[in-house]
Amino acid sequence: MFGRSGAQSGLKRNVVARLVLAAAVIGWLAFTPQAYGQSVMVTVSTSPILPTNPCTPTPVIPPTNPSPVVCGLRFVVDGQVYNSTQTFSWAIGSMHSLVVATAVQPNFTAPTVYTFQDWSSIQGTSISPELWVVANAGVTQYTAIFAIAYSFGVTVTDTCGSVPCGGVPGTILLNGTPMTYLGAQWYGAGAVLVLTAVPTLGYSFTGWTPGANQVIAGGADTITLGAPVTAIANFTKIVPVTIDSAPTGLRMVIDSVPTTAPVAETWGWGSVHNVAAITPQLDLAGNWWAFSSWTNGGAANQIYTVPQSFNPVNLIATFVPATVIAFRTSPSGLNLTVDGRSNWITWSFAWAAGTTHTFSAPATQTDAQGNLWKFTGWSNGGTAAQTLTVPSKSAIYTASYQQLGQLTIASNLPSVSVSVNGTSCPTPCTVNPPVGTPLTISAPASVPAGANSRQDLLGWSTGAGPGNLTIAAPASATTVTANYHLMNRLTTAIIPAGAGTWNLQPGSPDGFYDYRTVVNIGVSAVPGYQFSNWSGDLNGIAPFGAVLMSQPRSVTALFRAVPYLPSDAVTNGAGPTPSSAVAPGSAISIFGANLADQVQVNTATSMPQTLDGVTVSIGGRLLPLYFVSPGQINAQLPADVPLGPSILLVTTPEQVQLTTNFTIAQDAPGLFTLTSNGKAYAIAFHPDGTLVTEASPAKAGEVLTLCGTGFGPTTPARPEGEAVPSSPSYGVNDPVGVQVGTASFQPQSAYAMPGAVGIDIVQFALGSGAPSGGDSQLTVTVNQVVSNTVLLPIQ
Repeated sequence: MFGRSGAQSGLKRNVVARLVLAAAVIGWLAFTPQAYGQSVMVTVSTSPILPTNPCTPTPVIPPTNPSPVVCGLRFVVDGQVYNSTQTFSWAIGSMHSLVVATAVQPNFTAPTVYTFQDWSSIQGTSISPELWVVANAGVTQYTAIFAIAYSFGVTVTDTCGSVPCGGVPGTILLNGTPMTYLGAQWYGAGAVLVLTAVPTLGYSFTGWTPGANQVIAGGADTITLGAPVTAIANFTKIVPVTIDSAPTGLRMVIDSVPTTAPVAETWGWGSVHNVAAITPQLDLAGNWWAFSSWTNGGAANQIYTVPQSFNPVNLIATFVPATVIAFRTSPSGLNLTVDGRSNWITWSFAWAAGTTHTFSAPATQTDAQGNLWKFTGWSNGGTAAQTLTVPSKSAIYTASYQQLGQLTIASNLPSVSVSVNGTSCPTPCTVNPPVGTPLTISAPASVPAGANSRQDLLGWSTGAGPGNLTIAAPASATTVTANYHLMNRLTTAIIPAGAGTWNLQPGSPDGFYDYRTVVNIGVSAVPGYQFSNWSGDLNGIAPFGAVLMSQPRSVTALFRAVPYLPSDAVTNGAGPTPSSAVAPGSAISIFGANLADQVQVNTATSMPQTLDGVTVSIGGRLLPLYFVSPGQINAQLPADVPLGPSILLVTTPEQVQLTTNFTIAQDAPGLFTLTSNGKAYAIAFHPDGTLVTEASPAKAGEVLTLCGTGFGPTTPARPEGEAVPSSPSYGVNDPVGVQVGTASFQPQSAYAMPGAVGIDIVQFALGSGAPSGGDSQLTVTVNQVVSNTVLLPIQ
């Protein structure tokens, strides 16, 4: 039926021309003669340019023939064969030959054939395969142009299923014309070929085998040649197939076409068809039917493969009477799942009695209005998911639902952990209690945001302030947001510590401020210091400023020390006493700030009037000094200074002069103390000279010696700045008494301490009436002026 075509004849048109030589060359060449001696670089190439390495064997048709190797298109220059682009240096005016000796490459039967078309250069084209050229400085490129053709053929399968077809299965049409030869034919690259298969009686065309460069649409195969192609047409035998129902006359769908049984079809062996028995369905008499089985055992909706049968085939769907089972929801409109599907058009089903089906209600679901519902039970009292054996009578099953609230708790900070009715709920989170349920939402009052920053709860999006939010679970989706605001710390420091005090407006209990707050800052120096300047987030020399708390701020106030004396700078050298006055000849203490550069103690026998550049004077009279320090000066008040109000002058090492007022009284007794366990004990001695302590208490009847200062005038008068001589005795002039607890004692003696400056001694016997067994309060009275109270441990 199929004969060989003469399709190769188109390749021969250029072969005859390859014997045309000089005549064609003379008519084609045009150049300007130039003297020999000069040269020109000339490139000779092909179009297309084929790769030369690696050389790939190209299959041929038939495949039993040797496969030629195409390694570039070949041409000859001056008798030398080349297969790739070449560049030559030719002397101008010299003559050269360019030849394409083989017009068809690699051969006439190769799958891909390259046919010489012409030589091309800037001067024009020549169809002659052999060309003589004269080297010309204006011509530097010659290209051999080849046309590309690809082989094309058709193969027809000779089996129908698993057996030979037993005859010619059909005819192949090429562009609408029957093909008499199906073997290899050659067509130019890009040619469009449309194949159609027409089956012979008793056969069916089953389709084209997909392949490269082929577009298959139904029975048509459109080929666009971009490579060699062999199309494969597939045929099969056909068999009569009758599709019916029992009882007959019921509806079904065959290959997506609705129809009523019985239906007669003619289908090819092994062909595949979609056959569906509609179930359930209502017949013309109003009876419900449910699918039971197909004669081939397939499912109601099955993919049916036509058997290889030489006899007609019958396919019957058997139906049985059906029971109507309906499913409902309360409220209506909610979703269910029946037999694994949730997208039924109707929730009423006609099922065969005795068959089993599954149905279930989702635990929660959202309706079309966005309301959330919770399953509470089926009308039959069963669980959410059930298996039903279809009864003989119709039934309705209703799933009941309760509406749930939808509350989302969010925060303007990421992942803040709040609690809802005591249950942790990291934001954003959603809770779904029944609608109307009271909810108490607690959010942390503060969330760390770095070393010196934090986020404080500002309030809720509902308008409620910071603290717990109480809300009823809403029906519609609602979001409440905990809004936080950034708080930054204001860190303050005074250098040196204690040199000043702060005044911050507004104040803050912990130093944190809202990031939008402007804080007005002021600082005041304490006595002995003077503000110098700011450092940190403030600058300048004024003791006030302001900062915006958009970030953590640090402000340091720098002070410099200045000498200072308070109004009550002068006290008894033994310490505070009931009388603020001091007595002539006594040791006094002067308290202030920055009075000296360092601590310096007098170690000489005589007391100097200056130490470390510091002097103390009254009315121009310099006082003897025990020691000086930045905060305290100890000096002796001369025995002959006038009584009454007086002015004391301190001159610092920097020659800063400070004054303070004080009062001089004839008697101002003070007792020296030792502190032990936080208690002030009298400096008292046993008769043997050992110190009275808690471990060595005073004993009844023994004579005790007390040390103090300010006991008033002596006879003779005390020396100034010099130690009291060991003799004669410098007795205290004014009457002295000792009070221990509630007992009073008359001293045996009271005098200035020999070898010391400004120190007084009182000796008394701890007689009858003295308390015992613990610490007792002790005072000394000089001329009815009472000293400070000290403790005396008594056995």
